[in-house]
Amino acid sequence: MYCVLSDNLSTKHIFTTELVEGIPVDRCVDMDLETRQHISRLVMGLFLKELFEFRYMQTDPNWSNFLYNPETRQVKLSINLGINEVFVNTVAS
Repeated sequence: MYCVLSDNLSTKHIFTTELVEGIPVDRCVDMDLETRQHISRLVMGLFLKELFEFRYMQTDPNWSNFLYNPETRQVKLSINLGINEVFVNTVAS
C-alpha cells in the first residue's frame, strides 16, 4: 500500500493523501499482454495529462511510483515530493 494525493480533501494550503493498494508497474511484466497494454495506455494517458493539462509532472524515473490495481484496472501515481517539474505554457503548447 502506498500514499496518493486525495484531491477532494486537499486545498491550496492543505495536502491530504490516502492509502491505496496496488502492484508497482515494474512488477507487472509477467501479466498477460492485454493487461500490460492496458497499463501502458493508462500511464501514457497520465503522462499526457500531466504535460498538457496539469503542466506539472512527477519526473522521478522510478516505475514503482506507479501502482496498478488489478481489481479496479486503474493506475495510481504514488506521492513523491522530491522530483517534480512545472511546465510553462511555451513548453507544453
